[in-house]
Amino acid sequence: MMKTAILALLLVLIPFQAHSFIGSIVSAGQQVGASVSVLTGEDPRSSLILSSAAGAAGLSGDELNAYYRDEKLSLFAPAAKSLFIGFGSGPSSIGDDKGEVIGAWGNGIGLGTIFLGGAVIGTDWIAERIGAGITHAGGTAPPYEMGNLGEFGIRIAVTGGAIMLASRVIESLRVITWGWRYNRELRRTLDHTSEISLSLLPDPSGAVQLSLHAGIN
Repeated sequence: MMKTAILALLLVLIPFQAHSFIGSIVSAGQQVGASVSVLTGEDPRSSLILSSAAGAAGLSGDELNAYYRDEKLSLFAPAAKSLFIGFGSGPSSIGDDKGEVIGAWGNGIGLGTIFLGGAVIGTDWIAERIGAGITHAGGTAPPYEMGNLGEFGIRIAVTGGAIMLASRVIESLRVITWGWRYNRELRRTLDHTSEISLSLLPDPSGAVQLSLHAGIN
């Protein structure tokens, strides 16, 4: 009776699983296209630095240092987020689009591999239970003993866990290196544009002209 119920459940679920699988493939294809565009595009760090530095015009000394402290990236929380949450969450929080894609796909591949290993183990369990039910028809089936297929599923799942762990470590390291370079370049940019003054100077004809002077520390 139990064997019949399991088989009936599998027959009912197969069409839904197939539909979900096809939909996942289509969605993954679209995401791959978008991800490739991000990975092959320019790193947004330079534009983010220029945008952040634009508000420092006319600042110098303590004001400039205070502005830098407000604008620089804090890296501890994003790095921790990458390590414990993953899926590109850390790079995303600091504006690193490429790091977000790398982290998301690395974690996704690891998680998918874990699920695949679990599915293989489940298949081994179902096959063993069905075989035990046939062998011990009308009697009590022995406890489940994992076969070669189940052991292979465990190896797949462990591999997936290793991939996910490595991906999160790499993502955390990227957050630190990318953010450190961002802060360094931001400091340098601010130092080179710190003394900006707007002056009204008369031209030789007596008319007033507007000039913008930028000094470099």
